[in-house]
Amino acid sequence: MKKIELKNNSLLKDIVTLLNLIIVGYAAILVFLTILSVISYTGLSDRLGIKLNVQFLPSVDFSNWWSIIAFVINLLTASLTIYLIYLARNFIKNLIGGKIFDSSNTQLADRAWKVFLALTFLSVKVAASGNPIALPFSLNASMSFTPLLGALIIWLMMKILEKGIDIAEENEFTI
Repeated sequence: MKKIELKNNSLLKDIVTLLNLIIVGYAAILVFLTILSVISYTGLSDRLGIKLNVQFLPSVDFSNWWSIIAFVINLLTASLTIYLIYLARNFIKNLIGGKIFDSSNTQLADRAWKVFLALTFLSVKVAASGNPIALPFSLNASMSFTPLLGALIIWLMMKILEKGIDIAEENEFTI
């Protein structure tokens, strides 16, 4: 069986480069859309003479505080997704650097399962109704189980890594 060398693996290096591009691109798009939607809804675009109608999410009205909460929840969800990709990139960089059973990997896994858990509960969608007779917002509280499963898998991997670190430390002391 051929042993795979992680330090000189060009595929892992290409994956890190791709993840860097995804992080920068996704963050730039998120910042750009946030700025455009704030400019659009504050009326600044009308004062500048620009026809601009950007909706980061449907029926957002910044005069309604439920819409602001929905906007912030969507921004938080997108930001946590970027952070999760960043954690995966750091984990792969540790593998390339030869740090497999290292405490930094368990710290990354600890953060990752917590982000997955937060994304499970942030799948709740809040949107402003815009109807003065109905409730000022609609709440779709369907919890997504995919991030919950991801959180469980990452947590189990973290526990296996912790046990591997303990075994590696015991082996160092016996030699």
